[in-house]
Amino acid sequence: MAAILPVIMAMIFLGLMAQDSQLAQAVPGSATQSSQLGDAAASAAVQAELFGTACLNAALAVPGEISSSVEVTMPVGVPVPEGSVCKTVADPEGGRDVLSYTPLVSGEVSEVGSATESNASWFQSTAKGQATGLFTGASLQIPTTVPVGVLIQAQLLNP
Repeated sequence: MAAILPVIMAMIFLGLMAQDSQLAQAVPGSATQSSQLGDAAASAAVQAELFGTACLNAALAVPGEISSSVEVTMPVGVPVPEGSVCKTVADPEGGRDVLSYTPLVSGEVSEVGSATESNASWFQSTAKGQATGLFTGASLQIPTTVPVGVLIQAQLLNP
């Protein structure tokens, strides 16, 4: 029995060391920078998707309206993403385009792709008046007032 006592003490000591290591890593701010960036990208993607849906719903509520600033109602508890815009513009081929855009966060494109199964309605503004499909590479003419580098969800409505 006395021979097993040192083994038990060593196991207790190793357990305490492991617990101490876990507690040290659980301190706020101790997460790795890459996991923090991943969390920010996932959060921004969800907000962009919710804002895009809310923008489309707001545009559907007012048929035919063309506006540079459509009022958007987000789900309860979800803030409107900072710097986001919802607008409707006349489509040259008829109907109107609903554009919702938010500032792009690093890593957000892959999060949006995963969540939307690479939906073709997502673009990035690449130059004044020009956007490129995130998952299709398609080109889209957009108003020159849309800032370069933003994440855009574009949908055609009739009317």
